[in-house]
Amino acid sequence: MKSRLGIGLILLSALGCNRPKPTSGATPSASGVATAGPTALPTFAPLGPPPKLERTEDGIPILPARVAAHEQSGAVRWLRPMAKTLQWTSSEANDGGRAFVGIAKDAPDVLVRDGEVQVGVLRGLGVAKDGCAAARDGEILLSGVVDSAELQKVNRLDGRTGKRTETLEPRREQAVFRIDRQGRVSRQVLPKTVATSDDCTLWMGDAGKYTLGTFGLTSWDGERFSEDRTFTRVRTTLGRHAGDAYCFRFCNAEEQAKTPPITQKLIDALGCPGSGDFVAYEDWVAGACNGKAVRWKKGGELEQLSGLPESKILNGTYYAVLAPSGALVVALDYAFRRYVVWPPGTKTATPERTLAVGDVLSRASPALIVRGLGGTVPESNTRAVLVGRDVGYGTGGSTLGYSELHRSEDAHRAQVARAREVMGKDELWVAHEAVLDPACGAHVRSPLGWEGMKIHDFSPPLLPKLSPLAVTRSPSCVKLDRVAALPGDPDLLLALSGGELWGAWLPEPLPLPAGSHFGRKIDERPVVQHPKPGPGWTKLGKADALTGEDAQPAPGVQATIPPGTWQAAGGALIRTGASEVLLTRLGAVTLPAGTKPMAVGTGDHFRAWGAIGAKLVDCAASCRVLDPGVAGEIVAVVPRTDTTLLLGYADGRVGVYELPATGGDVSAADPLVESLRALLKKRPNG
Repeated sequence: MKSRLGIGLILLSALGCNRPKPTSGATPSASGVATAGPTALPTFAPLGPPPKLERTEDGIPILPARVAAHEQSGAVRWLRPMAKTLQWTSSEANDGGRAFVGIAKDAPDVLVRDGEVQVGVLRGLGVAKDGCAAARDGEILLSGVVDSAELQKVNRLDGRTGKRTETLEPRREQAVFRIDRQGRVSRQVLPKTVATSDDCTLWMGDAGKYTLGTFGLTSWDGERFSEDRTFTRVRTTLGRHAGDAYCFRFCNAEEQAKTPPITQKLIDALGCPGSGDFVAYEDWVAGACNGKAVRWKKGGELEQLSGLPESKILNGTYYAVLAPSGALVVALDYAFRRYVVWPPGTKTATPERTLAVGDVLSRASPALIVRGLGGTVPESNTRAVLVGRDVGYGTGGSTLGYSELHRSEDAHRAQVARAREVMGKDELWVAHEAVLDPACGAHVRSPLGWEGMKIHDFSPPLLPKLSPLAVTRSPSCVKLDRVAALPGDPDLLLALSGGELWGAWLPEPLPLPAGSHFGRKIDERPVVQHPKPGPGWTKLGKADALTGEDAQPAPGVQATIPPGTWQAAGGALIRTGASEVLLTRLGAVTLPAGTKPMAVGTGDHFRAWGAIGAKLVDCAASCRVLDPGVAGEIVAVVPRTDTTLLLGYADGRVGVYELPATGGDVSAADPLVESLRALLKKRPNG
């Protein structure tokens, strides 16, 4: 589907041609680029003598992190700030024993030096988002985009309104920060010729030398910069600073011409062209894919391994890192929770290993385990729509709330026109695909077509006229005071009539033509329809109010659903007296008074969660109110399993809460609940 997008143009022009003056303690380098001295930046504790590290049975070194034990409040175990970062990093680095860095796009970075843990170092240095790192012999390099002292004019043109605005904003520049073994921090700004990028890669040599990958490779040899625009970060694998650059997939002609000849041999031996995880470290290069692995050391023979266990990572891929010895560590699950090791000089891999809870196996070579960072986020095996505050963690399945049908106004008008022909009424209401006569309750399913829509590569279908046989009419007139479709399952209609709640299922959807693709009909045979009415209205019980995907007077264009509501999570609310009943496509419950919506399960059985101040509302067959023992307002509930939840609090803390099997104050069920559950079982298609 093609839609018009407003185009915004940004025009930049520098104010003046002078470089920014160095900050306090800065001196110009041999290249003329200002480098800030330690007095302008924070410092860290000096490193002591190299520690004696424990190693796994496979020889992987373990770096212990000195952090406080888990904080616990009541029954809630708090997640540390680095827990979100370590769940999915965008960049990692380590030196094999003394230093580790983990960076995420939308969470504080984590830095470990000889066991001391710092959080948010890169952000504190002025890098607003993302960034990259490298480490060697206790030293750490960090890079990202920062504001310079130089201002520039920024002219913005709004493509929709044609309005032009001009502001003064700092010029953005790529900076590299070095933390040496004494804990001193220095900053180096790269030349203006280097394209800035939040997404970058760093390879570190000795004496502070490095290669930075952005839209090319920029190397610093201690005296001057050199640039290679042939290779880009996303398609380049290096084993060391200024080392051979390997391009394993999606390479252009220039990259193929400059990559070492062994590259193609490794690709052919692995047998997964265009895929596979390839890694390089010092003189070693390796890859894994489809149950196989390959390995090669510069100057040596290519090795092959088959029979790797099945991977649980997306599409069965593997992640891999190399040890200095050439041992290849292959992840069988996300975050190396399960892995095997292919030792050097062997033709078999080890049995499956399981990473201990609280351990982090670095996703960057050389292989290193950081122990004690803890705060592990429970794995998710459930699905739910989240409507509480965003706390940076999700659950299985979509976490987006339900909303209106986005079609053109022409499509909505055509939907009503088709229904009006067979219903013979002027005053009609629309609830999703249902068009209703509020005077007597007659309704018909009238699909929204593609009228007025622009399609890229196929012609939209011409929807047929509706048949009078598709209209559902009640034997006795049911005057509708209010109608709503069930969000998340709008085939179910709910209505209020004279203080009574009614429900009706639409008939099964009829097959519709699919249009044509580049002039060729998609349907091989003519579409045959057998229209019939739905089962009609069923009286359910007394009710005072109803909220769902509320019906609108024709043509019913864009009937929106407010965010953060039960409706946005796929539920309808029915109020009867002092009770509120929540209905979803999977079940119904009576909510405790004052419950704020937090999440609704979308799996194969009914689950819902809410909050009342500091208390949790857990709904299954019924709702119960639980006290996790934390003084603070619950603003988010993220189910990771049916019994393991992440609770987000107003003060920003996020913790893990295990639901008790019993206990809590159970809400009494309104009689309407059983009527609604019975209605759900009567769906026309079973």
